[in-house]
Formats: sequence, structure tokens, C-alpha cells
Amino acid sequence: MRPPRATVAFAWMIVVGIALATAIMIYAPWVQTAIGNGQVAALDPGDRAQQVTALVPGRVERWYVHDGQHVARGDPIARVVDVDPNYLSSLAAERAQVQAEIAAARQAQAVANIDVGRSRQLLAEGLVARRDLEQAQIKVADGAAKVAESRAKLNRIDVQLNRQSAQLVRAPRDGRIQQLNAAAGGALVSAGTVLAVVAPERVQRAVELFVDGRDVALVRPGQAVRLEFEGWPAIQFSGWPSVAQGLFDGRVRTLDPTAGDNGLFRVLVEPMPGKPAWPDRRFVRLGAKVRGWIQMQTVSVGYELWRQLNDFPLEFGQPQGQPKGGAAKDEDADDARPLLLDEVLRSSATHAPQIVEAFARVRQAEGRALTAEGAFDTVFDVDAQSRVAGYYDGTYAEGRATRPLTGNGGQLYGGYRVSRGTFPIYEDKAYTSRVGELRVGGLFSLLRDRGIDDRRGRTALAAGDVDVARLEREMVAIGVQGRAIAAYQNWAAAGLRLQAYRSLLALADDRRSGIGRQVQLGARPEILLTENEQNIVRRRALVVRTEQEFAAAANALSFFLRDEAGERITPPENRLPASLPEFRVPRPTGPVLRPDLRAADARLAQSQLRLALAENELKPRLDARGELVYGLGSMGLGGVSRDREQAIVGLRFSVPLQRRQAKGRIAEARAEIDAGRTRAKLIADQIAVEVQGIVIAADGAERTAELAVKEAELADRMAAAERRRFQLGASDFFVLNLREEAATDARVRLLDAQARAALAAADLAGATADRARLGLNNGDQP
Repeated sequence: MRPPRATVAFAWMIVVGIALATAIMIYAPWVQTAIGNGQVAALDPGDRAQQVTALVPGRVERWYVHDGQHVARGDPIARVVDVDPNYLSSLAAERAQVQAEIAAARQAQAVANIDVGRSRQLLAEGLVARRDLEQAQIKVADGAAKVAESRAKLNRIDVQLNRQSAQLVRAPRDGRIQQLNAAAGGALVSAGTVLAVVAPERVQRAVELFVDGRDVALVRPGQAVRLEFEGWPAIQFSGWPSVAQGLFDGRVRTLDPTAGDNGLFRVLVEPMPGKPAWPDRRFVRLGAKVRGWIQMQTVSVGYELWRQLNDFPLEFGQPQGQPKGGAAKDEDADDARPLLLDEVLRSSATHAPQIVEAFARVRQAEGRALTAEGAFDTVFDVDAQSRVAGYYDGTYAEGRATRPLTGNGGQLYGGYRVSRGTFPIYEDKAYTSRVGELRVGGLFSLLRDRGIDDRRGRTALAAGDVDVARLEREMVAIGVQGRAIAAYQNWAAAGLRLQAYRSLLALADDRRSGIGRQVQLGARPEILLTENEQNIVRRRALVVRTEQEFAAAANALSFFLRDEAGERITPPENRLPASLPEFRVPRPTGPVLRPDLRAADARLAQSQLRLALAENELKPRLDARGELVYGLGSMGLGGVSRDREQAIVGLRFSVPLQRRQAKGRIAEARAEIDAGRTRAKLIADQIAVEVQGIVIAADGAERTAELAVKEAELADRMAAAERRRFQLGASDFFVLNLREEAATDARVRLLDAQARAALAAADLAGATADRARLGLNNGDQP
């Protein structure tokens, strides 16, 4: 007994549904997300709602605005007056009284000064006692104390007057009055009472999302976020962001290190550059509710269902550059370790924009090469026709596969065709055997297109373009790495110069107190303090100038030193090396095969290939064709004239009578070859001259650095000896300053000489394409 058809169909539906669900769970991708709720906020604290407070205690006499009114910065909002209407006049009268007291005290102080002068003269003549002089001096001191006391009173009164002048409360910025404190209209207010709230209208918006502590460990700045704004229609598929509608893109700007009062961590999200803008401020205002999905790792649908059923945390993505199973490096430790040249070269080789662009050009050339190789793709062609009306009722179908030859301009093909019914005499070739007909054949070029043709020529030219792009990429990388070495050496030398000048300044600062004590004891003249201050000012000026040079060098180095996201990093001063690193390059012993010379050779090979293509066009065409046909089944309607097995051979010959186009291309290609050979010779000569010149400069710079080392050692010894002689009183302060400054100048000259030697070595590494010294031995991808 057979089951009903409905039951069988239902069973098949269940089987297909289970298979489809299993395939979806195993193979369908799902983007994990960390969900957070929050609100729209202002990114700049100055763009948030501003409270306008009373600056002085009193009562609100008048309001100048109302709720919802637009105000500009500085517009009046309210006037707060003191409870006592005569308070300002009282302060003015009190101020006048204090000024009169100051004038009287100054007059008394002047009289006392006259008494002091007279008593001092009489004491010198022996006409008064010393006690009379001291009493006169006490009167002068009392007068000065009264003047100071009166000035303090005057300052307090001025402060009160200034506070009362702030009775008019003004708007702190442009915006709209969001709220007025109506209760303050008739009541007394104190300083700091909120009178109104001004809400800015044009703000830079951001979104505050609050995320669970289990997910915040996986959130990093720069991650993509999908946002759903309150009141904006949206359809969300969190695991398939490309399917969602009505959502907007953002990226994580920063996240708080500690949780808030609600136990959640705040994540600040900003608009994603290059994506559609967030809704207009009319629809999404500050404070509007937002729901966000921070995108994490991509997993399968089945894994995500299993994770949620077991309440497991999100998939942890290993940060790039962190060893598996290891903890993340301490950022403070990274910031404190010295910055080495290898780190700069690795960063530059990976993230420098010029190198990244050059890699993109290589991929572009590889794409063109792949396109050219498509000329050798196998082509499958089907042709079918049927006479549906008329005397004849023939039906014909043919399938054919064609494969171009890679070593010849011809092709191989094979096919099958079958027909039914009758055909007119002019379509007699359509008849086949009953089961059909197999056909296999080939076309071979014997003269023209035998050694090379357009397809192989385009493929070879595209491969040559790939080689040229890779060589140009190497040249770009060599140039960038050379500039990175120069920027690093300049930064390190500027930082070490700054440290040398700071040490020189510290010597003068430390010596100030000692010289002061010696002057007090009478051991040194007072003018020595002035001379030391002059040295301090001069050395501080050197420090300021060198700080500017160091900041400029750090800014230049930030173009090559970048983080994992490719953003620039300005190296801090605490990452300076203890000494200027040595950078030496071995001298070349033979011809230098640089990428630009190899690129010229590659272009010359392309020119020779174009010449071969042009010469191929001069040849006559002679193609040989062979074909085997085998009929399947019994004889068809075409009759006995259709053999079951056939072998067909043929020749095709053609020659152009006028070949000016090919001759013109030959002349053009030969001229291009001559120019390419000359260009290659020019580049080789330029490389030889450039390398020899850099070797001469590098040798001179290294010898100068060796002499600078000896000079610095001798200058340090002289400065130390002079300081010892000065401590023992056997030297002059002027000579000591000269010795110290000479020692510092010698150290600075040593740094400059070492930097010049390193720059010359960097130039030599670039001129000789020394990839190891330039940090370019770590693969072909940035």
C-alpha cells in the first residue's frame, strides 16, 4: 500500500527543510555584535546644554528672554540687582574714604622720611642720640604699614564693585533658551543659582552607548557600529548588516576605563567617514534614544545559536601583532622603551601611504595580466534551431567547446550535434546520424601567428607590466625607507642635542646658589651673579631653539612611524635612545643591479616583444586545419551520403598586398628599442656615478665622526679640569664658561657628524638597493 501523495510531499518538504537549515547553520556567516543602548550626545563639551548662573547674590530685576528664544553669544538674559538699592553708592563713598586715608598715610610717611634724614645727619654730627633716629625710622615703617593696610581695603572694595558690575547675566554662546528658572523671578538668589539653560543648535553629534562589562573587553577604537535612532524607521538583522535597512554607520571613538553608576561602560561613537550622514538634526536631536550594535567577529549561524543557548561570551578576536595566548603589552612600558630604527622601518614598510599605493598598483597590473590570460579561456558554445512552421520540420542542436593553443596561434575544438526532421537542400549540412555526430578538430598556424600572436603578445606584455610595477614598487619602497632613516636620525640627533643643551643649562642653574653664597661671604664680586644670569638666559635660549627643532623633527618622523591602523604617531621625548645609533652599509664591490635599471630592461624586453608582434604581421597567413567526424547510431534522413566516419584536412593562405601598417609598427618598435637601450645605459652610468659619489661622501663623514669623537673626549676632560680648578679658586668664571660651552659644542658637533655619516649610509643603502639595511626583507605585502 503506497502512502498518500500529500504525505510523501510533506516528508520531502521536511527533509529538504532540515538539509537547508543544516547548510545555513554550517555555512551561512553571522556577524557577532555587542548590543548597547544610549543616547545622542555632543562630542564637544562646549556644545552641550549650558547653565547660565547668577554671578552675584541679589534678586532678578528683569528678564530679557523667554523660553524657546534664540540668543547669540553675549546677549543679555537677566539683570540681578542687590537687595540694598544704595549698595553701590555706599561702596563708592567707602572707596573715597579709603583713598583719603591712603593720601594722609603717604603724607605722614613723607614727613617721617624727612625726619629720618634730618636725624641721621644730626646723629653724624653728634647732636642727637641714636634712639631718636630709630624712632623716626619706626614712624616711617608705621606709615608704610598704614598705606599697605589702606591699599588692601581699597582692593577689597574694588573687588566688590567689580562683582556688582556683573549684575547683567549674558548668554555664554549661541543657542536657544531651553529652560528659565521662573522661581528666581521674585525671590532672592545667591551666586551660582541657575537662571536659565542655553541649548546650542549646531553641534557635532556623537552617540553614547552603554555596554555590558562582559562585552567591553572586546571593544576597540575604530570598530564599526550600526546605529538605530529613535523615531527613524529601520529593519535590523544584527548578524547580516548588509541586509538591514534604515540603520546608520559609526565607529568607536573611545570607551571609558571604568563603569558608571549603572554598572555599564560608556562607549563613545562618532560618524563613520565615507558613509551616509546621520539623520538631520530636526529628526535626531541631542538626548534622542539610540540602540547600537558594535560589530565583532564573523562566525557561522550554528555557532552563534550554540553560543547564545549556552550564554557564552562573544568570540574573542586576537589583536594583530599579539602572540597567541599572551597578554597585551603594557602601553606605558611601550611608551617608555627607546624607539629603535628597526621599529620605524617596519612601520614605514607596512603603513607608509606611498608603499601601500605602490602595492595597489602591483595588484592592478596583476589584474590586467589575468584579464589578458582570459584570451586562452575555453569557450563553450551552444546553437539550436527548429522549424516550427512551413514545409520542412527540421530541428538542429549543436554544442561546441573551443580551446586556444598557448604555443600556437591556432585552436582545438570539439563538439556534438544532432538533428531531427527534414531540411531544405541549402541546409543539407544539418543532417546527422540518428544518435548524433561527434566532431573533433584543430586549427594550426604555420607562418603568421606561429611563434607569436596577439593573444600571447598581450599576455606577455601584461606580465611585463606586472614586473615593471613590482620593480617600481621596490623603488618607491627604497625611497620611502631612505627618507624614514633620515627622519629618524634627525629626530634622534635633535633630541640628543636638546639633552646636551639642557645639561649645560642645568650646570648654570646649579651654580647659582653656590655663587650667591660666595658673594654674601665676600669671596666673589656681585657682578659674578649677573654674569651667571646672562649665561643662564643665553643657554635657555639655546634650549628653546633646540626644543623647536626637536618638535619639528618628531613631526617629520610621525609620517613614517604609524600604528596598526596606519595613523601617525608622534614619538615622545622619553623614547629617545641613549646615543645616536650607528648605521653602516658595506661598500659595493661590483655593478649595482638596482630596480630602476631592471625596470628599464623590462621595458626594453616589452619593446622587443612589440617588434616581434609587428614582424609577425608582415608574414603571410598559412593555417592548416584537420577534423575528425564520427556519426553515432543508424543512418539519418540525410541518406547514405553521410558517412559514419570522416577525416577532413584543409589549408588556408592569405597575404596582404600592402603592408605599410606592419612596416610602420616595425620602425616604431625599433626606434623604441634604441631609445630603451640608451635609457638603460644612461641609468647604469648614473647609478655608477651616484654610488661612487655617495661612497666618497660616506667615507668623509665617517672620518669626520671619528675625529669628532676624539674632540668631544678632549673637550670633556678640559671642562672637568676647569670645574675642579674653579672649585679650588684657581680659575676664572669666564674661562669656566668657555670650557663648558666648548665641551657642549664639541658634543653637538659629534652628534651632527654622526648624523651626517648615518644619512650618507642611508643614501648608500638606497643607491645600492640594500634591502636588508632598509628593512625590506619581510615579504612582499605591506
